[in-house]
Amino acid sequence: MRGQKTAVSVGFILLIGCAILGNRLTTIENFTPIASTIAIANETRAHNAFVDNSKDDRKSVHSCFDAVNLLSRHIHEDQETHGLRKCSLSLDDNFGSIDFPGLDDNLIQASFGGRRIFFMGDSTTKNLHNWLYRLLLRMHHKSSYNISLLSDMNLSDAISMLASGHRCQYCDGPQPNRTELNDLDFRRNNDDCSNNPDTYESMRDHEPEIIVANIGLWLLHFEARGRDRKGCAAKKFIQYEHWLEDTLKRAEEVGAQALFFKTTNTVCSEKFTGEFAKADKLYAMMDNDTLLDCFNRLKSMQHVDELPDEDIHNYCANGTLNNRGIAHLNQRLYEFVESHRNTSSLALHVFDDNTIKSCEYTALGDARHYHPLNLVRIRLLAHLISCIE
Repeated sequence: MRGQKTAVSVGFILLIGCAILGNRLTTIENFTPIASTIAIANETRAHNAFVDNSKDDRKSVHSCFDAVNLLSRHIHEDQETHGLRKCSLSLDDNFGSIDFPGLDDNLIQASFGGRRIFFMGDSTTKNLHNWLYRLLLRMHHKSSYNISLLSDMNLSDAISMLASGHRCQYCDGPQPNRTELNDLDFRRNNDDCSNNPDTYESMRDHEPEIIVANIGLWLLHFEARGRDRKGCAAKKFIQYEHWLEDTLKRAEEVGAQALFFKTTNTVCSEKFTGEFAKADKLYAMMDNDTLLDCFNRLKSMQHVDELPDEDIHNYCANGTLNNRGIAHLNQRLYEFVESHRNTSSLALHVFDDNTIKSCEYTALGDARHYHPLNLVRIRLLAHLISCIE
């Protein structure tokens, strides 16, 4: 891979692993975590304006991450207007004004240029990867597309310009010359609880600088009411910190500069329909029959039968595909990162893209994916990456 990176002169190499059906990419959420690597041709990277290099390195990095959180809150006030445009914000009286560039060529090149970025996670991470891939393709074809225009656009206009960026962007039409796509052959519906050794092997092979990881939505259930999970998902929810610890350990072993654990997407319950809408109400009210059915189904499953009843009851009540389950996972994620980031050899941070979410950006019947916000998520990720310079 190192040799390929230097030998290829065009914009980037991309390797992607995901569930493939024929020559079409499936959009099913229930698949084992994907992994992929993006590399853009080496160019000089500019330091982001809000990185404070005059202070202690670790303190400076944390101040930078605080600044990105400030940007997220600003965007949430008006995603349509603030999502992609540059802005100047004040973190506090001591820090002064911070200039945030919009989503333009300079920001993308400064944050992603020459880097090796490894994505692993559920469908929300896959979608982020796909949109980023499309954006990088647009940068490659600069004669036809000017990405810097996005930084002066409303979000809906930018999405129209990119035209269906959330779809499988490499399934239709010819691929750009010298762009390499490899299926890493991960399997869906795998009940292996071994923390995805194929994914970690790929991580080692690609030697990434940046890792973006999450598996949250894959773990959550409406058991016995329309969204059943296998025993492995239940066990991974119960032992979520084991997965976080293992991923951090592997990231350190491969020499990554940074590991960003992405939050699990919030759910807009009012957008659920059919079985999910009914299940959401039953689990939200902690319906006794529903919880008992959940426990009885899980108790006999492989990987779960060995666990204490208390843990199974906890999963039934708190591992649900609604904001109770999501808040439960995200709280544990924040606690893990807070307890490990000062002792880790890499920059460890939560990539919290939930701050920018609102229900108007997820479809009826979906309730958990926010495709129109993926450009904003790319902008936030770019700013986070700039914090580790």
